Amino acid sequence: MLKHREIPDGLPPIQQAILTIAQYPCRRCIQEKLFTDDQRIAFLELSLKQDCIALCWKARFEGADDPIFLELSEGRMSQDFYDLVWLEVSYWEALWGLCQLTTPLMVENMIRCGTEVPDGFCSQFLFKALVMEATNPHIKASFGYVEVPAQLIEKALKLKAKAWNGELIPAEEKRIQKLTNRLPFFIPLALKWLLLIVSKAPRNKAVQGQFEMFATASANLCTKKAKVAHKNGCWGWNNGVLLKGQSNSTYAPARSFS
Repeated sequence: MLKHREIPDGLPPIQQAILTIAQYPCRRCIQEKLFTDDQRIAFLELSLKQDCIALCWKARFEGADDPIFLELSEGRMSQDFYDLVWLEVSYWEALWGLCQLTTPLMVENMIRCGTEVPDGFCSQFLFKALVMEATNPHIKASFGYVEVPAQLIEKALKLKAKAWNGELIPAEEKRIQKLTNRLPFFIPLALKWLLLIVSKAPRNKAVQGQFEMFATASANLCTKKAKVAHKNGCWGWNNGVLLKGQSNSTYAPARSFS
């Protein structure tokens, strides 16, 4: 895989999308700012997951064998990590399809509203923004102080899964907003924009069909992440130092208890 390099010109769009996954978190804009071992480890772990997602997506696209199953079967990879990688593949694959269908509609909407269309705006441009907004913040959170209560993030992710499945009741809509305001994850601006365009095309069967695939992939991913959050417990960051939640509801450096 090409890691943190310019994507070669002339590649088919789908291959460009796959390689984009492996470009982030961005080494050029983030890695040089990391000054602790905890940050560097977190960066490498997230980069590894992104590489695995790209590798597995490539294999699915080419009809090749599962490239990470051997790592799982020989005990070098956890079942949770393996499941998350493949759920992420389905998520990004569905989102890429949605980008392709909605980008022309976005351009039409910008022109109709008198907004200047950015130079080079295309489905790849939008997809890159989505990948950046989904990965870079996980590392940027380590720059300050943040506490992530496992119970709250588990509840929020379960509610997000219900929302993607269209099962959220009005009382839960208010609850999920309160929870997400307290936790360091969010719906990226690019995704909000994309979903707004989807909502403006209710009669476009291709868009709505692709959105249903994306919503299902999103719900499945949130459900799995909620289970993993329950297992991992509370965690956080204190200016580059990874924290672990204690039984007395306080947070202390994670390495002190390893």
